Amino acid sequence: MDLPLLNLPSSNQLISSLNECKKVEDKFRLLDALLSQLVYTNVIEAVKYLDKLRKINSFDLESKINFKLVDKIIAAFKINGKRVEMFRTTHDKTYDDLIKCTRLPSNAEF
Repeated sequence: MDLPLLNLPSSNQLISSLNECKKVEDKFRLLDALLSQLVYTNVIEAVKYLDKLRKINSFDLESKINFKLVDKIIAAFKINGKRVEMFRTTHDKTYDDLIKCTRLPSNAEF
C-alpha cells in the first residue's frame, strides 16, 4: 500500500520558477501556491492511508508524533433527555454548534 504521490514540481523546477520571479512578493505568491497545493492536495487520501495503517498494523500515529491529533470530541446534545454537550443546541450537526463547541472565531474556515 503506497501513499498517493502529489503532482508537485521537482526542486529544480521550483528553483527555476523562483529565479524567474523578479519581485520578492511574486516569490512569496509562488511558494504560497505551492504550499497550498501540498497541504490541500490528497489530504483525504493521506488520512485514509493513515487509517488503513492504523487498522492493519496497530499503527498509533499519536505515539509516533508525540502529540494528540484530536484533543476534543464533541459529545451528543442529549442522552436520555439529559444535556451532555452544553454548547450544542440540537442533535443535528450544525456549523454554529461546531463553532460554539470548539470556541473558534465565527469567521473560521474549514
